[in-house]
Amino acid sequence: MAINTVIHLDDSRDLRELVRRAIIKIDAQVRYQGTDSATEAITWMSAAEASQLVVLLDLDMPELDGFEVLRLLGTKDLLPRCKVVMFSSSTSETDRERCLALGACRYCVKPLAWEALVAELRTVLTVHA
Repeated sequence: MAINTVIHLDDSRDLRELVRRAIIKIDAQVRYQGTDSATEAITWMSAAEASQLVVLLDLDMPELDGFEVLRLLGTKDLLPRCKVVMFSSSTSETDRERCLALGACRYCVKPLAWEALVAELRTVLTVHA
């Protein structure tokens, strides 16, 4: 089944806009929702069709960090309903392992170049479709 919604939780407005543009370039039918609010993102996740949802989650967030969001998703039984892809600037192997242990299905280091961003997002949407 094709991905129809991407929820992107990241405190960088500029990065959210770049990701939105990249997703439109990849598949204009995919709905993009971006926010820096964990509360807002969790509300959207609860309402979305689970089998068609990918969540891009940053680690370094002001309200709740990515680890806390993953734990919260687990306690709310939302992890089985969506595919969480960590989308972080951290290259730490410890961070990657911890995120996967908490229920993320993939850990991606944010690419800096436009072409690399589009390629990484295309992979995320294809692998999790």
